[in-house]
Amino acid sequence: MVIAVSGNFTTDAAKFICYKVEKESVRERECIFTPPGGKGPLIRQFIGLEIDLLITGNISGELEEALSDAGISVIKGISGAEDQILKEYLNGTLNF
Repeated sequence: MVIAVSGNFTTDAAKFICYKVEKESVRERECIFTPPGGKGPLIRQFIGLEIDLLITGNISGELEEALSDAGISVIKGISGAEDQILKEYLNGTLNF
């Protein structure tokens, strides 16, 4: 599973953390910078990275719908440090 975590995700967000997770363990962690150009390039980037889930603070309804249409789940309304957010998600203690 590939999980992206960002505190505030919009089409002009600068970066997010991408985690490759296997059996509830992080196998890879990488800071990814988002492409310019809005929603289209961003969706293509997410698809190319094979992201399954985005955990974020805020997200526009339009972007959330586009991600959903691409098969990417979204958990929104989350704040904090990315590594801690992921840890809580994997432990089943993330409140959303």
